[in-house]
Amino acid sequence: SNLCGFAWFILQCCFWQKGRVIKQLIMWLIAYLSVFQIVFGVDPVPPAQENVYDTYNAEECRRVRKSWTSLNADEKQLYLDALLELRVRGEGDIDKDEFVAIGSVHEDNYGEVQHMSSSYLFWHGYLLWELESRIRNLGGKFACFAMPYWDFATPTAKQEIFEDILGGYGDVNNYFNVNGYSWQYSTKEFWVPAHCDAEGDEYPICSLKRSTSQSSIPELAASLGAGIINNPVFADFDLFYSDAINLPHDLLTDDEYLHFPVVTSYDPIWYLFHSMVSYHQAIWTDCNNYDMIDEQDLDNYPQAYRSFCDTDNCGPIELDDRMFFAGALPNQQWSWIHNHALTIRKAFYLPKWNIVYDLGNGDGFFADSGLKDYCTGKLNPRWFQVTDEEHGESMYTAGLSVGDSMKATFSYYAALMAAAILLVLAIFYCGVFVTRKQTKHTAQQKTGMYGSV
Repeated sequence: SNLCGFAWFILQCCFWQKGRVIKQLIMWLIAYLSVFQIVFGVDPVPPAQENVYDTYNAEECRRVRKSWTSLNADEKQLYLDALLELRVRGEGDIDKDEFVAIGSVHEDNYGEVQHMSSSYLFWHGYLLWELESRIRNLGGKFACFAMPYWDFATPTAKQEIFEDILGGYGDVNNYFNVNGYSWQYSTKEFWVPAHCDAEGDEYPICSLKRSTSQSSIPELAASLGAGIINNPVFADFDLFYSDAINLPHDLLTDDEYLHFPVVTSYDPIWYLFHSMVSYHQAIWTDCNNYDMIDEQDLDNYPQAYRSFCDTDNCGPIELDDRMFFAGALPNQQWSWIHNHALTIRKAFYLPKWNIVYDLGNGDGFFADSGLKDYCTGKLNPRWFQVTDEEHGESMYTAGLSVGDSMKATFSYYAALMAAAILLVLAIFYCGVFVTRKQTKHTAQQKTGMYGSV
């Protein structure tokens, strides 16, 4: 559209007489540079899909979130090492510990309210991003860290995550303590400032607690996929999702003892869970093509976002309302919300936060949910990447293979080339028009009929 507008501008310039030679030269130069950029340097993604808000090593690396089960032992250990390093730097001080500052947000009653409002997914997604940022801020081997996502939609998910490196069940005989029971790390190494009743707990250095339901996680991939596919209207999708998924309660705080204050946001597994939640939200947005809506036009698309509240007071939840966060996080100078107003409009686009989800080779939840077929040709290359097995490379793709990617970007390039052709034709027509006027002017001079006497 910009090229078409520029072409029209050139046509208008054709009718401006003064300085026409200089203007023709300038127009030819700009046209040449524009066409050169189209052919050799244009990214087939709208500018709105670029990073805006991330300042943590954003130029060096994107936040490529990968499946937890796809990581090797060293990659998994990176997450745990980062959490332990944050705790070391916090020096056991509740006011200094950055992990505690983030987790404290969910202790407040407002965290529970968020589960009944239209800001639910965006609000929790920010907490995930903020922990990711604090880890990247550690530098060194953590500089390019991205939060892995845990595919909890399989019947073996609970067993697999509890038997990994983040601890397992809590001790039912010691207030559901995890430290030193199912996890090798001591309370001093990883502590939680709440529910300080287990042996050795002394506020604020209290053990991590988990109370887990005895029921197994059902097979959720197909039902979640159906919910994502069959609810293209945001309000319907959000309500479906909040009703269908209550895993942290069943997995981490099943016993009433842990219901208040809520401590799930102090659990390392909770962030892996919410990384998967953000994946679900992102793929719903992307595969409904809402990712292509201009940020300033979101008001015109209630199917992409509409505010609603299923309780008495959900607080600010309109597109441009500043989202509310309790706890210590808003007072931390390093937190994004300390210096900026976080709105749903800003949070709507993952690439603006430098986030991309890696779907591996397209198997797992992506395939089992039915989304692999549903989303073919729809995936935004700034939101999702898929590994092409045939070519053995990781790439940003708008489909499931190099061929699909080429098909998905063809229409964009075709539109650009069409605009470029229009631009060239406009310049050509302009040149012909000016030449004719000059010829006419010369003829009039020779016949003595130019102008009035």
